[in-house]
Amino acid sequence: MTSDEKNFVYKQVFTGFPLRELQSYCGKKENHFSFPWRVYLYTGQGLVYTQLQCLKFAGNEDWFVDAHVQVYVFGKSGEELASRKVVHFSKSSNDLEIWRSRVNPNISDFLLVDNKLTLEIHVQIKNMSGAKEKLKSFDESMKDFSDIVLVVDNERFYVNKMYLASHSAYFKKLFIDNPVGSVQSEILVTDMNRNDFQNYLELIHGDSAAIDDDTVDGILQLADILDSKVATKNCVDFLLNKSKKLLRHKFELAVDYKLDALKEKCITGMNSFDDIRSVVPKTSKHVEDSVWKELLMKALSMH
Repeated sequence: MTSDEKNFVYKQVFTGFPLRELQSYCGKKENHFSFPWRVYLYTGQGLVYTQLQCLKFAGNEDWFVDAHVQVYVFGKSGEELASRKVVHFSKSSNDLEIWRSRVNPNISDFLLVDNKLTLEIHVQIKNMSGAKEKLKSFDESMKDFSDIVLVVDNERFYVNKMYLASHSAYFKKLFIDNPVGSVQSEILVTDMNRNDFQNYLELIHGDSAAIDDDTVDGILQLADILDSKVATKNCVDFLLNKSKKLLRHKFELAVDYKLDALKEKCITGMNSFDDIRSVVPKTSKHVEDSVWKELLMKALSMH
């Protein structure tokens, strides 16, 4: 796949299938071509079906993605093409079913021995509108101004070691504290998304427009991985003052990345029991006791 092709593969392993009961399984969020994506799997009474979500937050902006989608299932019998569809995502239709199948309740033909179901969704984008344009270039045109090439998610970024190190404890350790890293001319960086990294680079190079409601999650995740305090501060400022995300989404980010100022504003902004209830389902598994105490005190103050 060349960098000009608008193709991507989303792979997710789902575990545990009490198929006689209605269950939903949430996949990981990934950014591809400036659009956030996520897959959900639903099961119940011998039925399994999958939805692909395009999670773009655009406010009043119109956008669309036309794509061909193929769903592959990897199970005991190996790889199987389960579904092929043409889909049209838009602001009013951003959550589309891409595979449905009625199967035997134990779905033995699909399940691996450890009860894991692996899906691979191949997406070929044919046409799109509303994607974020790159604000700065870090391609080969910047070769004369860089001293290191970082390969992130199969894309090369031409950057400066000292500049990155000044914004990130991770890169400081890699380029300054590590003798090997300081002399390498190209380094493969794993477990990062090219779009998130592009947005992060734009931000630390002075373009605050890199942060919006579509990009802030990915930038925050990278800022946390890279220990980049300036990037984190910029994201928090955006979430505090400009973001149109729902209260529960902001609270999730505050809890996930320990953003105290954002957490306090979210709790202060909870004006009803419904507000408090809205943050519980998504965060109950990883909320610290101190946060639960604050939510309890907020609830008691409403009496």
